[in-house]
Amino acid sequence: MTWQQRLNQEKSLFQIYKIARIVAFSKGNVVAAVCIFLMSVMLLGVNAFTGMAIASMPALQKAINSVADTGFAFTSTMLGFLISGFAIFASISKPDVLIILAKTDYKNPRISELQFIFFNFILVFIHYIIFVGACAFIKIISGDSGPLPKGLDLASTYSDAIGCALTSTLLAVLLSWLAFVTLLLKSFIWNLYQSVLITIQIEDLLKQTQSGGDGD
Repeated sequence: MTWQQRLNQEKSLFQIYKIARIVAFSKGNVVAAVCIFLMSVMLLGVNAFTGMAIASMPALQKAINSVADTGFAFTSTMLGFLISGFAIFASISKPDVLIILAKTDYKNPRISELQFIFFNFILVFIHYIIFVGACAFIKIISGDSGPLPKGLDLASTYSDAIGCALTSTLLAVLLSWLAFVTLLLKSFIWNLYQSVLITIQIEDLLKQTQSGGDGD
């Protein structure tokens, strides 16, 4: 397989995501998000077993709306920052440098160094887009007379335990998901930094090679 064929082997964004989530996987981000989820479940469980002494059902529903609002505002703002960072990397990278990266194998010969760099960027973009979409959806359905509060109230009418469990689980998922996408921002900045350094080093090597050729 030539390097040109390797660059074009993914035919959809989903195919890119399947590879990106493997090669650009960060165990630390997942562990931190899981820990936050477990802590949230534990605190919300204590609230449930104390008869909603800490936060009532309306308070939990309001907290879900607040987290969705915060997540939507944060991720929609950060998407502009992420796109700007990607544009900076693309603008400072010369075609010759990108070609060398495309020809250089990553740890897995199936992908190149260039694909690895881009997959890191795309993975963050995908997570942010999905999360901002989920927050927007929750904002739409969680109005005062929206289907989400009505559904949770109906579940509480049938069984207080079920209503409390559903509301608490949704809140814990949103909190941990927001923490995860926030940690992805850290990973994005680090990957951008590393990508710029690699680009500068390769460009310097190209200049040295050209200077040596001219000297001969």
